[in-house]
Amino acid sequence: MRTASTKIGLQPGSKGASMRQRLLKAAARELVRGRGRLELATVAQRLGVSQGLSYRYFTSKDVLIASVVDEFFDAFDAAVFLPDFAEQGDWPARERERTHQFVQFMYDRPIAPFVFARLVGERQAIGVQQARLERQIAMAAVNIRRGQGEGAIPTDMDPDLCGALVVGGLVQAMLTALVMRPRPLQEQLSGKLFAFVAAVLRISE
Repeated sequence: MRTASTKIGLQPGSKGASMRQRLLKAAARELVRGRGRLELATVAQRLGVSQGLSYRYFTSKDVLIASVVDEFFDAFDAAVFLPDFAEQGDWPARERERTHQFVQFMYDRPIAPFVFARLVGERQAIGVQQARLERQIAMAAVNIRRGQGEGAIPTDMDPDLCGALVVGGLVQAMLTALVMRPRPLQEQLSGKLFAFVAAVLRISE
């Protein structure tokens, strides 16, 4: 599920699509620089284009931020939620790798804390954020059912509730880790987060 107005009909590789991507990347950098805040005029200025040109692609600051959030979740899903990691072996091994990829993805993207935690007042962006999290929870529930089918998770566990608990718990733990100084080492954090997942789901390895 996504907010339709965050996507516009531009052909990949076209000049318009290229400018849209430039604006999105500049907005992401500005959100990090401004700690969750940006102005459309500032984004245009940093790119050396007119604010009017920016409005051709994004009708408001809220639409621009919502589009940044949408792009973030596209990449997040592609790296973490959509792969099956079949080469890792059984279900617990696959999920251990998924947890590792989750930590690496979040560590590699400075914008991550702002996508999840600092969008107050941007209604459309918050709507996109909530819709994409709901989609991830649904994907997690499907995956948990797969784990139950493979005998890795007890069948008395509710996949929908556990999906919400796992996704919500991992996201909140990551937001805490991202602001810690120094940050936990990635491998250590991945191990601790997978131990949490294993305990919640009563995984049998």
